[in-house]
Amino acid sequence: MLNYKNENYWKQVLNVNNITINRDAFFINRFKNKKVLHVGCADGDIFYNNKEINLHIKLINNDIDVDGFDIRKDIIDKMKKEYPKNNFYSSLSPIKKKSYDVVLIPEVIEHIDNIRQFLDKMFSIDSNSFFITVPNCEGLFNNFQKDDKGNSIEFVHPEHYYWFSSYTLFNLVRNYISDMKNVDMFYLQNKSSVAIEIRKNDK
Repeated sequence: MLNYKNENYWKQVLNVNNITINRDAFFINRFKNKKVLHVGCADGDIFYNNKEINLHIKLINNDIDVDGFDIRKDIIDKMKKEYPKNNFYSSLSPIKKKSYDVVLIPEVIEHIDNIRQFLDKMFSIDSNSFFITVPNCEGLFNNFQKDDKGNSIEFVHPEHYYWFSSYTLFNLVRNYISDMKNVDMFYLQNKSSVAIEIRKNDK
């Protein structure tokens, strides 16, 4: 239980910018004229069911210079056929030979059981910045209940391993941060997501 006599030990203060425009519109505006690697571009089976909400396709349709990476080779193969002018990868090997302005990792790491190993691979990519978003545990859409038998009911994606707050996301990636001046944090989509951008060079 929280010991309020030592409140300063528990209290973490971060400057988090609240972005009020649509999340995808924010990405499109922020990544104009950038070379982007979109990690998790397949969006699971959403790509099959409703392409209108697939972020990667929105980026392509808004003339963002974007490569896609996803471990779902079956969907990557389909995207290659449907968008032959764009680059899609299911292996990191060819990506290691390229360089980017931004590596975008939206709503991915909560699906990864070994996040440290995953982030080590991501931060080894040659990129000026890394932009990571995760579901916010304080988000407006999160719902925790109990049923009449006392069972805990949680409305959450069945493949998620973690909930994040702004501080726990920051704490997770702080070992990759060399200069705090090169870090920005954001709330996106009515605070349902929290994001961190880490720049290697403050441009």
